[in-house]
Amino acid sequence: MENDITLKELNSKLVEIQARMEEKHDLEERLDHTRRRLGYENARLPELESQHQQLIRYVQALERPSLISLLYSLLGRKERKLYLTRKKANSAHVRFLQCRQNIRAIHQELEDIEGRLKICEDPEKEYQQILEYKEDLILRAEDERTAQLNRLYEALRNETFRIEKYKHILQVGQSALQGLWQAVRELEDADRTWEAFGDGLMVKAARRDRLNEAWAKVREAEPAVSRFQRQLAELEPETGEEEREAIYSFLHIVQPLVRNLNTHHITQGVIEQSLQRCLAAYPQLEQVLSRLAQSLASAQREFDFLLEEKKRFLESNS
Repeated sequence: MENDITLKELNSKLVEIQARMEEKHDLEERLDHTRRRLGYENARLPELESQHQQLIRYVQALERPSLISLLYSLLGRKERKLYLTRKKANSAHVRFLQCRQNIRAIHQELEDIEGRLKICEDPEKEYQQILEYKEDLILRAEDERTAQLNRLYEALRNETFRIEKYKHILQVGQSALQGLWQAVRELEDADRTWEAFGDGLMVKAARRDRLNEAWAKVREAEPAVSRFQRQLAELEPETGEEEREAIYSFLHIVQPLVRNLNTHHITQGVIEQSLQRCLAAYPQLEQVLSRLAQSLASAQREFDFLLEEKKRFLESNS
């Protein structure tokens, strides 16, 4: 009963803090909006000042002996033009002064908002502390609410495990993808080397050295590909239909490729066969990685949903 009363009191405190959080959020929005207004007025001020100065210079040109003054005098429109230009200059000056006044007022408003935000405590931190305290009380209550919370913990642990597993296997897969790409390049080069040389003893020796060098680099892809192959085989039973199909297609291609990469008897047939299998495995591997990335995103969304559900559970329980 004591815990129930405490939870009710904590719920009242949460409501109070939520109101402060909303107030802080409103102040932050006002601050952002006011800063944008200040930026707009600051950009206008030099333009308005320039317009006013141009009109003043035009008035002065009309007032003193000048070509423009003479022209309007000959047309009989000097006084009218001078009157209208002075009026425009006065209006421009008013707009300039108003903009400058706006900037002062906005600076004052900013100081006020920033001051109110400074004296605000951190309601989010306090809110989280109360939720953690409620969580501890519910766990110690050992009732149905405790069981519900433990089920949420279990679901969160499962999703955390899924996320870490997908992150790890994607990292291994990226290494395998890079290794396969390097293998394709080396095998293509070695294949061209085989065809380019003739049949002399020196040529054959050079060809053999180049093939051995290429094969040594190609075999560097084997550990990453084999590791990814094993992890995919373990993961396959847990996956959805589309993901499972992509994994199966990749494994079907890569298993004989791994056997080829482990061979020590290098022939033209091995080179050509390995090249074709690498070329076939590469797009399949890309597809598998794409499916795994989608699964990772799905697991992350589920984890975020469970966190929100846990928060709602703690907020609502009294």
